[in-house]
Amino acid sequence: MNKEKERLLDLLHQNKITETDYKLLLEALDKNSRIQKVFNFLINPFQKIAGIYALIMGISIILIMSYLANNISIHFPGLLSYIYTRPANGMIKVTPITYLIIVSQNLISCLTLSIALFISAKILRQNGLRFIDFIGTIMLSRFSYFTVTVIFYIIYQINSTILDSSDQSIYTIDKIFVMLIVFSGLIWQIILFFNAYKESSGLTGNKLWRSFIVTLLISQLLSAFVINFVL
Repeated sequence: MNKEKERLLDLLHQNKITETDYKLLLEALDKNSRIQKVFNFLINPFQKIAGIYALIMGISIILIMSYLANNISIHFPGLLSYIYTRPANGMIKVTPITYLIIVSQNLISCLTLSIALFISAKILRQNGLRFIDFIGTIMLSRFSYFTVTVIFYIIYQINSTILDSSDQSIYTIDKIFVMLIVFSGLIWQIILFFNAYKESSGLTGNKLWRSFIVTLLISQLLSAFVINFVL
């Protein structure tokens, strides 16, 4: 960004652009810079927030998200799982999902992934690792699903039928819209997990990517098994 500003200044000194053009282009660069900073923070807040602060914020996010999810019958039966359980037909019976169960689902998933990533980093002989960094950043990563839950909570207050799915064979605009939100949240969640692992472990290159992919898949299966067995 500084090089681009210097380039604009050179163009101004060379009289290739007017002072008005310079100010307009400089303003556009500053605007793009602010947008880029916000985007970078949304996908990797861990350079600024880590350790105990990330843990406290992550726990708060999970507690609030679980409360909202409980009100609209959403739960998380696995690390990456995001499921709406309210039946479209009131005659269909489902196992009730309570607030404590939803909180437990999130805590089990985050703890499973944190332990798995910590062990993975240890195996790759990284020194100076702190488990608090892993568990804190992983819990803070739940912000992606928190955002999706807030969006669905708002949608549910406006029109609860949008989230209903009595006929999975029919793809309406509403269902496609809901699927896009969930898919976007899933991609964002994986990116946050990856950056949390990168910042906490200090790994780079192939070791980082390969160990993350393998550990993520194992953690998804393990967390789903533990949640199903314990809860």
